[in-house]
Amino acid sequence: MTGAKRISAVCMTAFFLCVASLAYSESLVPQGLIVKEGYEHGVGTPVGTIQLVQGSVLIVHFGEIHGYAAKKDLPLFKSDTIITRDDGRISFKLNDGSVLTMTTGTKLVLNESVYDLDKESRSAFVSMIIGKARFWVKELADFKNSEFKVKTNTAVVGVRGSDFVVEAADTYTKVTAFEHTRIEVVSLSLPCEKTDPLKKCKVEPVTLSAFEQAIVQENALPTRAAEILPYESDLMKKEFAIAPDEKQQSLKKDSTSVDIYLVPKAALVSPETSVEAHKLEAAMPDISTRMKSDTISDRPGETEKNIQPPADPAEVKKDESLKVMTVLPGFPTKPIK
Repeated sequence: MTGAKRISAVCMTAFFLCVASLAYSESLVPQGLIVKEGYEHGVGTPVGTIQLVQGSVLIVHFGEIHGYAAKKDLPLFKSDTIITRDDGRISFKLNDGSVLTMTTGTKLVLNESVYDLDKESRSAFVSMIIGKARFWVKELADFKNSEFKVKTNTAVVGVRGSDFVVEAADTYTKVTAFEHTRIEVVSLSLPCEKTDPLKKCKVEPVTLSAFEQAIVQENALPTRAAEILPYESDLMKKEFAIAPDEKQQSLKKDSTSVDIYLVPKAALVSPETSVEAHKLEAAMPDISTRMKSDTISDRPGETEKNIQPPADPAEVKKDESLKVMTVLPGFPTKPIK
């Protein structure tokens, strides 16, 4: 199948995916969940650390009926559930160096994350309940055992070292591979096709390379790998951009704390009040008239005696209070005829 036909097949499937995504049976936040102040550690040793947080993100430790607000530098533990609300995004790093980024409306569970440098072993297992997440899985080519799997309601994604996005819903999973990536996608509903009743079921995963995409719908095998254009992957990456809350607050503060007035604040009026604006304009000094007398002429034979000082010193003082310059250095003169 050519690249164009593959893209067309995915586009035809997109309609059904959009309809299915309108109704999720799994609620993001468990009913009655209480968000406690502060942060208590989960069970065991940390398996990762929060890098960036934007908006409302919740962390729920295994077996607990309350959650905590996610914040930068907080540790994550095995079996933690991470939930991003409608305005929430989070990026965190696992102990093996892999980075996971969750966009809004996503729920994910860190079932297992074992990283043993001495034994050269890495084993990670993540469950995506709903939403969309980007996985940058660090390649550990020298390790004896390196396994990283992402499970959804309809599929399992197996990877050793890659950069990819998983979009999960109740009835489908969409997997997109970025540069330098090679992953395998297996359907959970129909893990394999049994051609011979006497033989064991043989699992045939779909392999995705760079800039390829596959979809696994409920009770169906994965679609064939379909090509995506580089600019499409760039657009997807932008969905996972995170502006830390502290940076947003700083930018907001900087944009509202600087007030520049060319006239006294009390004299400022809105454009709609034209009558008041005309009164203010009448009270301002006539800069254009004064410039005729204050400007040094470039004509030959004229000297500094032609420069006329301000007639009224009090007027200059008034002008300075209004922060309006009556003499503009270097202002161009009229051309000589």
